[in-house]
Amino acid sequence: MKDIEDIITEIYCDVDEFCKGFEEYCIKNILPSEKVDKIFPKCKMSLSEVMTITILFHHSGTRCFKWFYFKDICGKKYREYFPKRLSYNRFVEVMQYGLLPLLVYTLKFKCGKTTGINFIDSTFLEACDLRREYSHKVFNGNSKITKQFIKHCKYKP
Repeated sequence: MKDIEDIITEIYCDVDEFCKGFEEYCIKNILPSEKVDKIFPKCKMSLSEVMTITILFHHSGTRCFKWFYFKDICGKKYREYFPKRLSYNRFVEVMQYGLLPLLVYTLKFKCGKTTGINFIDSTFLEACDLRREYSHKVFNGNSKITKQFIKHCKYKP
């Protein structure tokens, strides 16, 4: 099993290599020179660090980002890995600039190859009581009454 330091280092190095290329590409091909500072603002933390913290949050299983940031990033768990961390309010402001690069990074480099085989969950979904079928609008035109539904509801028309 990998140590937490190895995981953070691996994520950061991968994201940093992507960010260098992404910023360079955007500056050369997409952005006019006067908008570069608006898209990539100067900050104590690099875009790579912001994206790494966002990725760590999604891998942590924590539901509340504020709690994750105070407890883990500013707390004892990841404090040594992010010495130039920002205040929570400033980090949330800067986090929006990492959204597009994070989306491109995830979709372009971290999605698995599609094999052409797709799986659909065929779990039975009970929509409503059969007596209210005409007033129910959620599955209007997309579903039908089946024997399984009637058997499940023990409703006999």
